[in-house]
Amino acid sequence: MTTPRFAQRFRVAAAVAGAVAVLVGAAIVVVMIVVVPRGDATGDAILVGVALAICLAIAGVSVQSVRRARALARVGAAHPDGLVFMARRQPSLVSDLAVYLRARDIDADVADRWLVALVDDRGVSVWGIGSAPAELLLMPWSELGAIEVTDLESGGRGRGIAVDVRPFDTPLIVAIGYSAFGLTATLGREGVAEVAALAEERRPGS
Repeated sequence: MTTPRFAQRFRVAAAVAGAVAVLVGAAIVVVMIVVVPRGDATGDAILVGVALAICLAIAGVSVQSVRRARALARVGAAHPDGLVFMARRQPSLVSDLAVYLRARDIDADVADRWLVALVDDRGVSVWGIGSAPAELLLMPWSELGAIEVTDLESGGRGRGIAVDVRPFDTPLIVAIGYSAFGLTATLGREGVAEVAALAEERRPGS
């Protein structure tokens, strides 16, 4: 299946951001080499410390995102007709989701963290992160009403999606994002709107 435009745009932006981060880190090290006195143990220790701090900062941001990107790719490869993206549940709606899980005797860790979401002809499913992503939760289409763009609690206008999960009055609201090249971030309004539209297209009978 053709890669959605939101994923293509995110990958380009993530590649640019990654390259910029590496260049900035290298530039800082070069400046430190010029500024810090050389030839004594203190100066050398400062340079080594700065270089290590930069490497650790980049690695710390990238490692988890690389795992998420790998999980996205594997879930997408296993479901080529599905729509995959990253989703993060908004924390204020814990109670409704907990009731939903208990009612269906589902023991799944879908806390406030980025997970892989898959929309296909079965409904909306949530998958874990790792080398072998496991399906944590499936919400079948029979239990889902409208899927609409909404605002996020953090103030991100049009950056999330509200899913009407029957029979609850309060919709499930999630941030929508993607992961590539060591970066995980929410999508912009255009990308979120595209995800909502593509999700509705996969609803049986649409």
